[in-house]
Amino acid sequence: MSRRNILIAASFIFCCGLWAGNTVLHMERKTETVIPPQATEIEPTPREEPEDEFQDLLESMTLEEKVGQMFLARCPEQDAAVKAEEYHLGGYLLFARDFEEKTREQVRGDIETYQNSVRIPLLIGVDEEGGSVTRISRFAAFRTEPFPSPQELYSQGGLEAVRTDTEEKCSLLKSLGVNVNFAPVCDVSTNPEDFIYDRSFGQDAEMTAEYVQTVTESMKGTGVACVLKHFPGYGNNADTHTGIAWDYRSMETFENSDFIPFEAGIRSGAQLVLVSHNIVSCMDEDRTWFGYISG
Repeated sequence: MSRRNILIAASFIFCCGLWAGNTVLHMERKTETVIPPQATEIEPTPREEPEDEFQDLLESMTLEEKVGQMFLARCPEQDAAVKAEEYHLGGYLLFARDFEEKTREQVRGDIETYQNSVRIPLLIGVDEEGGSVTRISRFAAFRTEPFPSPQELYSQGGLEAVRTDTEEKCSLLKSLGVNVNFAPVCDVSTNPEDFIYDRSFGQDAEMTAEYVQTVTESMKGTGVACVLKHFPGYGNNADTHTGIAWDYRSMETFENSDFIPFEAGIRSGAQLVLVSHNIVSCMDEDRTWFGYISG
């Protein structure tokens, strides 16, 4: 895949992954074992291809359901199950407030209530990057100490420590009913003065790509989807939580650096890509790459 094509792929992979992830969950939930009568022989029925099941589900959906499935909303503090059903939401994103002063059993129960209220299973996401961004492990009810940052992990034990940490994160999230982690951070940053530096791997593009590949591959088969962020690469831009960031770097800079970790993640099977709020002049000087940037 050429690096220019990464722009096209990432611009729609989030929405495609959101819908596909939900339909896979729908297929898993409706699967059941059927024992045929023992007195007669029954010819085996050819199994329906996954693509056919996706199409069947899509055709059964109302317009309102199709629109609702495009939204991954912040989980409301009240009536979350009712609103998920009413608006046919694709999923909920949970923040620290959704875990604070709760036990594992309470969180698991909350999420089960949300899932039981909808026809198409929800994506339930969190930002559990480690380091300065932890929604769950910051609370002692879920882990004795918060997950460390990518840079801390690497300094302690290299990529093997990253792999072990990723597996533990996925195990914790899955046990609670969380099926999407908004990680890894794929931004290339080697300057401690950059806003994104502390959340990044802190290495050049090639090393960051190795880190992203390790995380993505470690998450396979865990039941927790990963999200590559923040496309097309945050660089040295300002904090878009507090203002507008204009990125005047050249396309060549993105192709030779920022895109590389995203390429590695996509090739390793990442399901989702999250786009930043930065306005990138070499791509579109008038509009942002609309997306949600987690806190």
